[in-house]
Amino acid sequence: MKRARGYNELKRLALSIFERAKSGGQSWLAPPEWAMLANFFLIRAAYSYLRTLHRWGLLVERRQGRRGRLHYALSKRGQERLEWLRRQGVGADLARR
Repeated sequence: MKRARGYNELKRLALSIFERAKSGGQSWLAPPEWAMLANFFLIRAAYSYLRTLHRWGLLVERRQGRRGRLHYALSKRGQERLEWLRRQGVGADLARR
């Protein structure tokens, strides 16, 4: 039986995906792109979760194109929180995906 992700485990997974995207040369991700990388199958919920991380200051938000598509990137505060989560040992097995 698969265990549900904990609160900080999901946060670490989310932030580490943005960190990996940045190191790969693509620092901005749209919610559907992030959802696919995170195996987060509820796309609408991905929009809500990323907006929450933005409100907490962990992600930077921008709108792109004529239709104003949302894109997010890891903020300085988000990088600091990710490092803190790693030091705490939160979700160590999830970050290796």
